[in-house]
Amino acid sequence: MADAVGSYSPTTTTSRTTTRSNVKQSQSPSRWLSSLSPAETPAGRRAATLVKTNQLRVVLVTMKAAAKLDSHCAPGPITIHALTGCFTVCVGSDSYQVDPGHLLAIEPRVRHDVEAVDASAFLVTIGWPHLMGGDPAICSRGLLSTN
Repeated sequence: MADAVGSYSPTTTTSRTTTRSNVKQSQSPSRWLSSLSPAETPAGRRAATLVKTNQLRVVLVTMKAAAKLDSHCAPGPITIHALTGCFTVCVGSDSYQVDPGHLLAIEPRVRHDVEAVDASAFLVTIGWPHLMGGDPAICSRGLLSTN
């Protein structure tokens, strides 16, 4: 499974602004963190879709410590970018600790699960395959598919 996962640990932070008309800009994810508390849900986690296009989804996920996302897969490639806290992503027999600023990339249709070590927030970016020649029904419930 290791070849289905890539990771990045930042050493510097950069930002970029663009004014091109074909770019969608969303508010900073930190603006949603206080209003998207996982403590309000029985499962101890919440998700909000920040960007939804034909080819891309960006989802902000918040989790209480010890909350879990059971084994699931996404129909397209994903990245998981940690914003706060610490969590573990298991892919097959491999386990990855993801700390703030770290980025994890997972290939399409690769089953994985997530467990929050601390109260955590992360961004999930999903390449949506139906316009890329893929079949979204493979993992029809996307991020939360447990079938």
